[in-house]
Amino acid sequence: MNNQISIDEFIEKLVKGLQDHYKEGYSVRSSIVQKNNSTIRHGIIVAKDGEMISPSIYVDAMYGEYLEGEPLACILRRFIAIRDVNQLHNDMDMSFIDDYEQVKGKLGIKIINKDMNKDILKDVPYIDYADLAVVFLVLVEGEEIGSGSILIKNRQMKIWGVDTDTLYEDAVTQMAYRFPAYLRGMLELLEEIYIEENGNVNTDELRNALMAPARENMNEINNKNLQMYVLTNKAKWFGASAIVYPDMLEHLADEMGGAYYLIPSSIHEVIIIPKVKGDAGGECLSRLVKEVNATQLQREEILSDHAYEYIPDEKRLLPLEASA
Repeated sequence: MNNQISIDEFIEKLVKGLQDHYKEGYSVRSSIVQKNNSTIRHGIIVAKDGEMISPSIYVDAMYGEYLEGEPLACILRRFIAIRDVNQLHNDMDMSFIDDYEQVKGKLGIKIINKDMNKDILKDVPYIDYADLAVVFLVLVEGEEIGSGSILIKNRQMKIWGVDTDTLYEDAVTQMAYRFPAYLRGMLELLEEIYIEENGNVNTDELRNALMAPARENMNEINNKNLQMYVLTNKAKWFGASAIVYPDMLEHLADEMGGAYYLIPSSIHEVIIIPKVKGDAGGECLSRLVKEVNATQLQREEILSDHAYEYIPDEKRLLPLEASA
């Protein structure tokens, strides 16, 4: 066991070992990355001279393994293997990043919790959306990294010479085009995922098994014919942002036949439940959201700690506080 060492001391040891391995032509440095919802991740960057982008490889899990007794030499070998396999080669040209006309077709958005990201929002352009915030991304792709994103900072927007409203319009347009909204019944989507992972099964048995937990958790709404829909995007990646797409909330009201509840299940999807006349169960849904956030989601995945109600006549998304 190595339980007498701090994570900073652990990173110092890793950096020294990596410097000994890579030697000339490379720089090695530690980094602290603030992720969504003020989650802090510790990383190390190994940059080859002349590379425009070098990824930060997170070492928090490695630190835990070191505390459990894994030798530093084994962790070093694993880090080097990860770094070399995922190395960004020079054929990924990032020179476009300062030219807004080239960047515009690669823009995207992510919707995040405003209160939990106050520090991040100091340095980035964003648009208020109910009690949430829409931030902007440059979406990048490459053979070595697959799909990824770069959070747009205020300084980059100044280089481009555009304002937040222009950035918002262009980013939403591109996100909706590249990642179209995907609305499915909860049961239908669960079936798709389950069958993809497990092959064909008895549909009736599967439906009963999948819906039992949902009905148990939602019984306070007193809706025996529970209808639940999942809104995400085709990639199921930052899919909660689909609520921002043009006329999406109004379109959902048409589909649901009027008012509905919106449950922010994560930054990747939201759940839509039609509101039944006389139903006063929205606050119960907010309590359920808090419970799921506390027990089922990683902090980075949390979107909000309460449910919302969309009111068609007012075209307004109203936050709902949890009942006692």
